[in-house]
Amino acid sequence: MNEFSIIDRFAANLPRPAAQHNALHESDCELLDLPSGDVTLAITTDDLVEELALGFYPDPYTIGWVALTASLSDLAAVSADPLAALVSLGIHPGLEADFLDGVASGIADVCRANGIGIAGGDTNATPEFRIGCTAVGTLPRGAALTRRGCRPGDRVYVTGPLGTGALAALGRSAGGSLPTPAFRPVARLREGRSLRGVASACIDTSDGALDALGRLARLNGVGFDVDVAGCFDPSALAPLEARGLPGWLLLASLHGEFELLFTVPPGLVGALGRVSGAAGWRPIALGTVTGRPGIRIDPGTDVPPFVLDPLAVRALFEGYDGDLESLIAGLLALVRS
Repeated sequence: MNEFSIIDRFAANLPRPAAQHNALHESDCELLDLPSGDVTLAITTDDLVEELALGFYPDPYTIGWVALTASLSDLAAVSADPLAALVSLGIHPGLEADFLDGVASGIADVCRANGIGIAGGDTNATPEFRIGCTAVGTLPRGAALTRRGCRPGDRVYVTGPLGTGALAALGRSAGGSLPTPAFRPVARLREGRSLRGVASACIDTSDGALDALGRLARLNGVGFDVDVAGCFDPSALAPLEARGLPGWLLLASLHGEFELLFTVPPGLVGALGRVSGAAGWRPIALGTVTGRPGIRIDPGTDVPPFVLDPLAVRALFEGYDGDLESLIAGLLALVRS
């Protein structure tokens, strides 16, 4: 059973709130209309589990920073304004106080950067350190962005360069064989708010850009043509190029940058330019929604375009144990096949 089938099976046994108007897998947050007023509540929760087990983050400050950013990024993907967050900690007996101080410092800096506070949480004794954050936000009723709504012909964009999240994960878990700069992702809350009424669908790239495209494709019955030229952070491309590896590998990771990946109908492309300019950010064009199934990638080199299956990539990563060379060989084999 993969992640999606596990969620489907488990959720099938559970009642959903009458006020909830997003279906399973349909949005990055759970969306509930409040009983009074024209306000929708957005709620999300994220735990760092595989990331800690594989050593993606080198220090406690980064762990705290990413833990809260992950949940705030979900709020951004539905265009919500954050209210507060909760933190859940699993602490083992040998944990040093300085480690916890570092985690708290990372969380606090993300709070200050986004104008929120930690309202509370939960603490338990666990065999290994664990952390998760729940974030709560609000938005006007009817204004939420979801993963449904894109159609063939829509343009695809991201809110910032891709690749640093993939490099952070692969470089760290591979024992430093890929040089990895500090990873400080930003929750794109400002960008998400400015996309209200412009984007037809939206998802964050916390699990990688290819995985995000695959989710949109399955939900909307569409495909994508992706042109990778100009979408990567140069600092993420350089270590791959130094080893003679193609840049598109940075799309095929289950750890991303927490950018927003969104679609815009052709008639609203001009509006996107106006709202993003007014909010002080610049969207990066990634491709086009198609009526043809599959994620077709143009690597922008002498290699012809190819179709990459997000579920096949996910299967490779679910068996990843830190052997970077085997993982890269598996990804390259997917293209050759």
